[in-house]
Amino acid sequence: MSPADAARIFAKLKVVDKPSTHHVTGWLVVEGRRVLPLHYSRGRKDMHGRVAHLFRKSLHVTPAEYADLVSCPLSREKYLELLRERGILT
Repeated sequence: MSPADAARIFAKLKVVDKPSTHHVTGWLVVEGRRVLPLHYSRGRKDMHGRVAHLFRKSLHVTPAEYADLVSCPLSREKYLELLRERGILT
């Protein structure tokens, strides 16, 4: 996973982000409420292994759902629906 992929996911999910020097941090905001904290490194290299796995886990998605987030079939609305089904959103 590249930082550009993470940036696209942030944009698609409308994450309210706060750029800093080395990382981009933000919150998934739903109905004015902060729901999930998210962050990724702004570096040039791809995120490998554990780092990419932890980013995916922070989104609360399976590897297949994560691939759909990156390649665009999974929209923000469907993502929020998944979170509701899993009890993360009420």
